Amino acid sequence: MTKQLRKPDDSGGPAFESPEGLRALLIRLHKAGPGSWRHDKEAHELSSYIARKYSRLARKHGLNPWEAVTLAFEAMLQDSVRTAKNPWAAITTIVKLKCYYEERAQGLLCSVDDASVGAATFHDAERFADRDQSLLEYRAELRAAESPLLASSEAGGPDSEDIETAQMPSPVKEAISNAVTTFVLLGWPLSRAEDVIEYICLTLGRMGNRASAIEALRRDTHARAILDVGRKPWNAAVWVMLGTPNEAYSATKRGRGLLMRLVLGEPLEDVFADDALVRRIVKTAPAPPPLSGLP
Repeated sequence: MTKQLRKPDDSGGPAFESPEGLRALLIRLHKAGPGSWRHDKEAHELSSYIARKYSRLARKHGLNPWEAVTLAFEAMLQDSVRTAKNPWAAITTIVKLKCYYEERAQGLLCSVDDASVGAATFHDAERFADRDQSLLEYRAELRAAESPLLASSEAGGPDSEDIETAQMPSPVKEAISNAVTTFVLLGWPLSRAEDVIEYICLTLGRMGNRASAIEALRRDTHARAILDVGRKPWNAAVWVMLGTPNEAYSATKRGRGLLMRLVLGEPLEDVFADDALVRRIVKTAPAPPPLSGLP
């Protein structure tokens, strides 16, 4: 029977509660080979601890706490978690992301893999009989009306000849979807994230040059007013999506920007490990729009 290690601070808690203690346990179980998790007492206690640790997160996404344990277990088998600077932070990021995908999959009536591609761009499945109103009354996108941005072009707003999102290459559309998911998980309202990110990408496509797009977006107070986004969230979104035009940072994550990183295939787990990017998005998240029909 494996003797459970204790924290070096003599607090009485299991050693795996600390990042280094967890790393040591994961390395030991990995070296022990197949079956080590099933027969190790400390591994069993770790599972119970994880169920308690992530129970609130699981319930928030409509999952059983033990489903979060499964997701955490899959994460702990990855080499990247064992070698992460903080294994607990890496596990939390992965579990949070996969709980979101599990919830979206249930709402969209599809697999988790399908939900992870375009997870934030579709609403949950609904039956027509679930609502008393007609379909056109509560699904505005089905009405034959122009979007506010396109309708405003005659008044000197954004050009109505922007590249349509549907015409973008699949990797770009997937990157935009993952960018929206990132912003939503970090506190941005879904509608604001979709509108702002899509407009930034359309502007980039129209300008054809990242530095020019950044400068144009920085000065585009009209679009910012139409989308009802404050200056700080707007500038933060532009900085995060397109990066900094400073040539000194061109080879860094800061210089590439989130859009390019996602197009190049960087996984969302690595994006959430970028503390500077996460802080920028969280600190500048705009307040959610007021509910319609309320004073």
